[in-house]
Parts: sequence; C-alpha cells; structure tokens
Amino acid sequence: MDYVSLTPAEQTHEASLVVDADVRSTDRTVEVAGRYRVHEAAITDVRKGRTLGDRIDVIATSDQCTSSGEPVEYVDGDPLAEPGSYRLYLTRVRGGGPWQLVVPGAAERLPA
Repeated sequence: MDYVSLTPAEQTHEASLVVDADVRSTDRTVEVAGRYRVHEAAITDVRKGRTLGDRIDVIATSDQCTSSGEPVEYVDGDPLAEPGSYRLYLTRVRGGGPWQLVVPGAAERLPA
C-alpha cells in the first residue's frame, strides 16, 4: 500500500489534533488492522483541536500493509520509537482507542 506524503500544511489541514508533546514508548499494544505499539504523549502545546487531558496515547501509522493480529512493520522503523519532543499530526482511531498519525511519518522531531 502506497501512501501520499503530505506537507506540514496539508497534515495540519487533515489532522483533527496537532500537538507538541514529549513522547515515550510503552509496553502496551493495540490492535488496529495490525498490532501497534502504544506511545504516551505528554502534551506541551496544542496547536489545533482539543484533548481532555495533558497525556494521550498515540500510535504511528504504518507505511506497510498490515495484517490483523501481527505486529506492524515500517520501512524505516517506527517514527516514534525514539523518545523525545515531537509535533504530532493526529486523527482519532475509529471506534475510540488511541490517536494515530494522520499519515505515515506525520511526526516532526522538535529541537531539544
């Protein structure tokens, strides 16, 4: 499956939530057309949209085809695997659950 890459302006337009956050991986997973690692994002700035708290769960949308029950794969690895500060362009997973990157790679590493 090929995804169209979007500019930051297009990502902002498509996203229902854009936040700056300190992200760290957890040992939790969630099933969304494949098994995704859940990352915890401690929000430092809300640039678009609203959240109910200052921490949200996030998954990094895979850039590869997914299969139910199996761990997802990424061409260049999970873009949120490295702890740090990111700008996240997010949409809500259907049926509730964590937030997900609006398209694969919709996470911009922020300077430390």
